[in-house]
Amino acid sequence: MSDKAESHKLFTPKSLAERWCCSERHIRNMMASGQLPYFSVGAKLKRIKWKDVDSYERNQIGE
Repeated sequence: MSDKAESHKLFTPKSLAERWCCSERHIRNMMASGQLPYFSVGAKLKRIKWKDVDSYERNQIGE
């Protein structure tokens, strides 16, 4: 995937939990606590931007 295509990628809490090998509940807790930025689509749907996932991952490995 190109850098431009990745920059527009969105994750659901479920897809991010699969990527990080953790529970969807853990992702939702991170979102609720403000550790992980997200936005709402309608009343229920939550999405996480690729740039926020990438930033979090980089901070976790110390880049």
